[in-house]
Amino acid sequence: MSLTPEEIAELTDDISIWFTQDLYHHLTTLAEEVSTILPQKWRTGKILFLLLRYLPICYIILAIFLECRIHMDLTPKVCRELYIANALAIGRVILFGAEVVILLCLHALLGARRRYLALCILIYMGLTITVIILAGRVDSEASRALLRSELDQELGYGCTWSGDRSSDAIKMVVIAGYMSLAKATSMAILMLSVFLVRYRNTTGTLLHVLRRDSGVQIVSLVALRLFAAVNSSFVELLGFYNIPDTIATE
Repeated sequence: MSLTPEEIAELTDDISIWFTQDLYHHLTTLAEEVSTILPQKWRTGKILFLLLRYLPICYIILAIFLECRIHMDLTPKVCRELYIANALAIGRVILFGAEVVILLCLHALLGARRRYLALCILIYMGLTITVIILAGRVDSEASRALLRSELDQELGYGCTWSGDRSSDAIKMVVIAGYMSLAKATSMAILMLSVFLVRYRNTTGTLLHVLRRDSGVQIVSLVALRLFAAVNSSFVELLGFYNIPDTIATE
């Protein structure tokens, strides 16, 4: 299916919106990556860094096919596979990888023994696996694609989704939301405890401690995860498509 010049211009604008910020960040930090990260041995830190740096590019590319007006006719099977690859595979690796990085950073700041880190990771993995299992039902329903509707054809979207959610799936995702909230709350408590310990062991101000220990970035990430977890806990009230969820995931 050939695109008209107007459709090409529209798609180009959409792609530029998705890529501009991410591409700018990659270009402005590429020299630092080459000099600092690439010479390092292949260990947990380097692997997590590269995953979280380059997987979002894959996520954006697939999201363009799923969410933008690409003016292409994708089959339901292709739409389903794209959704599974993007939301259920790449998206979760990015999300859970970022949370693991937060735990590693907090452990490093606290200077605790490795067995405490192992305990934190074990608890985190238990909660995370539980959330994935509970959300499995709604994930299966969310990935259900149909033949393109006339409206989506007119608008230029490549996929049409069923949009139906069973009552059992809604109950499961609510429980998963509470589990995510418990996980995010635990991370927030751990973060506050770590910075309190760091503050007591230094002569500087709290602001100095936060700036020195990348506290602003860590606090921001934990706050976003907490906000997203609160939103997912009230999905039954707010619905699956709501403004807070859009803010948390963009």
